[in-house]
Amino acid sequence: MLREIRGAEDVVVTDIKMPKMTGIELVNAAEIAFPGIPVVYISGEHLKRELHNPQHRVAFLQKPFLPQAVLDAVRGVIPKTTIASGCVA
Repeated sequence: MLREIRGAEDVVVTDIKMPKMTGIELVNAAEIAFPGIPVVYISGEHLKRELHNPQHRVAFLQKPFLPQAVLDAVRGVIPKTTIASGCVA
């Protein structure tokens, strides 16, 4: 999907556990095409320490969480210029 929207990617929001690949594998693959892309990981397990990566902006949300928490996490990892341009609600 990221390849199809080339140029419109601002942030990856992914669960850690998925059926075909993990969220970490997804982000590692995305990093090849989109170096430094901001990431919001979601999980029912406490994994914040394991997900730290100084190469890009990362947030972690532990389930359960309120919808506002996703918006806050996205706003926290994307560059302020992206928010100012109106790309993120």
